[in-house]
Amino acid sequence: MKNKKCCMIQCKISADTAERIDEIVKRGGFSSQYEFLQYLLSAFMRYAEPEKEGVDEMSEELLSFAQIFDGWENQQNRIITTKPSGNRALKMTESVNIYSELGRKGYVSKMIKVKGEEISTTSSIVLVLETIMKRLYPKMYCQILDIGRNIGEESVQRVIEYMIEEAAEKGLTAKEKAVSANPTSNEYGNVPKKKRSKSLNDE
Repeated sequence: MKNKKCCMIQCKISADTAERIDEIVKRGGFSSQYEFLQYLLSAFMRYAEPEKEGVDEMSEELLSFAQIFDGWENQQNRIITTKPSGNRALKMTESVNIYSELGRKGYVSKMIKVKGEEISTTSSIVLVLETIMKRLYPKMYCQILDIGRNIGEESVQRVIEYMIEEAAEKGLTAKEKAVSANPTSNEYGNVPKKKRSKSLNDE
């Protein structure tokens, strides 16, 4: 291929995807689907192989865009929804629903979990948070667990609370009274003290 001036890359997509791409082409002012796909590939290549693209330091815009491709090297993590066959291979594993009563500011959640023929539900916001992190942000989830092991915490929520407290002590956040994520178990500003074996600064 090195002797060729250019190469053609083709793929089949669903009709619905093609229509959506046409709308994006119009909205973005691209001259054609061809130019749009070139632009998309350029952005991905700058993220996947920055050294070959002459990128010394990624901009915040590129990093935000690159989060879409987080874990792209792992074949098991890649889900392609634009195939002509559609989404028939996709199955629901969890569904998170958030509810609010009319005229009130509070919110409650319910998560439905499907495993084979078994269907279970939970209203635990701790489990909801952990599931969302584990499924949608696996790399970040593992990093949070690593921090938790260093400070003697297993709960994702507790580790996040700890990191916020650490940031507050460094003056990186507004110092406000901590509020428990479970309003039924604690009063505002009265959060149980947690024992920690290490500080992030100890690493």
